[in-house]
Amino acid sequence: MLADQRTPGHVGGAATRAVRATLAALAAVDHTAQTEPAGHTAAVDHTARVRQPALAAAHYASWMGPAALSAAAVAYAGPAVTCWPALRTRLAPALAGVGRADHVALTFDDGPDPASTPRFLEALAATDTQATFFLLGPMLARSPALGRELAAAGHELAVHGWEHRYSIVRTPSALYDDLARTRDLVEDVTGVRPRFYRPPCGVLSTGALAAARRLGLRTVLWTAWGRDWRASATPASSATNRSTDGCCDPGGRMRCSG
Repeated sequence: MLADQRTPGHVGGAATRAVRATLAALAAVDHTAQTEPAGHTAAVDHTARVRQPALAAAHYASWMGPAALSAAAVAYAGPAVTCWPALRTRLAPALAGVGRADHVALTFDDGPDPASTPRFLEALAATDTQATFFLLGPMLARSPALGRELAAAGHELAVHGWEHRYSIVRTPSALYDDLARTRDLVEDVTGVRPRFYRPPCGVLSTGALAAARRLGLRTVLWTAWGRDWRASATPASSATNRSTDGCCDPGGRMRCSG
């Protein structure tokens, strides 16, 4: 775990019930690593994907008991509490992105997207600004030249993952394979080894944190979010929406989609 991240001391009843529901979702997670070629989608036997993890979950439940099983689920999903901005900033300011007062970090998720990333590249170049792009593996596999263009322009390339899914409903082994596959692709395509990781939707789990640490990736979130991915978003609305996650004051980290 990150040095500045503390384990929450108490989870309320509603949160506990939500975490218990997560355990049921874990039973439907595929434990195997993805093996299809980059940029291609393989046919999946959904029955097999559900059956094996479900049997494993039933096995663990038989000897752990309800109380132990609930405690394990709470522990696994506990880091997800950092998806709440106020709690994230309070418990883990470095994870949230609180930094130097003379610095604002601009970050983009979910790319590289041929429809939008080139426009961001142009705007950033016009102001001589460097940003961090958290890349999705399939997007980079489809647009490798755009990934190389990001690196050539001096922007930081980071890992967002291969599958854009909540980490709390994925097993530790699946998360490790997901992050490793994306990290390796970024390095193979651009020649740059990523240093940072941001989970999809900013939802963390113990498995995601452990996988990132094993791969030498520092986990980071954000202090402000423009919500520019909405169809109705405008420059003005993005500036207004940022207050939902805390205004992007000096020393913060702003998240956008790109």
